[in-house]
Amino acid sequence: MLRQQCVDAGCEIVELTDTRRFARSFELFAEMFELQFGWDALQIVGLNRDLLGPLTGQLETIRDLGRAGKVTQTRVVAKTQSSAR
Repeated sequence: MLRQQCVDAGCEIVELTDTRRFARSFELFAEMFELQFGWDALQIVGLNRDLLGPLTGQLETIRDLGRAGKVTQTRVVAKTQSSAR
């Protein structure tokens, strides 16, 4: 789909690569959220732990999707036809 969108826009794909970094990066973010940002997030939701749980659950779901390869961080390098030489 992305490849076709680039072609339709008049671009040539030079590189289209899964960096394999999403899962680990998001795991780190989820850990930081729980450990470092948890108190700040708890204050934002009015110290209501019932609201914080779903936020943490959503982060865990995205993390799990990354681990399963369903969500990726993709590097796209493309050039327009006019710049192709």
